[in-house]
Amino acid sequence: MRFVSAGEPIVSRQKTQYEMCINNNTLTETLQGIKLEKPSPWVFCKENGKPYTNVRQSFKTAKRRGGIEDFHFHDLRHTFASRLVMGGVDLTTVKELLGHKSFKMTLRYAHLSPKHKRFAVEVLDQNFGKVDQNLTKAEGGDLVSR
Repeated sequence: MRFVSAGEPIVSRQKTQYEMCINNNTLTETLQGIKLEKPSPWVFCKENGKPYTNVRQSFKTAKRRGGIEDFHFHDLRHTFASRLVMGGVDLTTVKELLGHKSFKMTLRYAHLSPKHKRFAVEVLDQNFGKVDQNLTKAEGGDLVSR
């Protein structure tokens, strides 16, 4: 894993270049309380402005300090994709943000929560829950207008 400096394009393992979009408001709020000895072009860095050299070790330390078990660094990509989809972002945009070439790969990342699935089914009930009194079943079992 390598770190990316602000404004530097990201190149995937497949040598595809893409841009990582970061919401400036969220970034500002998240990083506002961090005090650095000197400015740094790195988003995630030590107090002296130098980049972390082993993000996996830092992640492991943060998990241990937070009492988090059975969670892996790569799970963050799945969480990112799932939250985008559950927030209503279309799959094409999610695919591009993840740097995937195929929708098949994106679908492997975008998991829906049980709560989100229940909500989706409730939409049917809200919109189509009432039986239309003008419908009747035909011989084949299909609903038809009277």
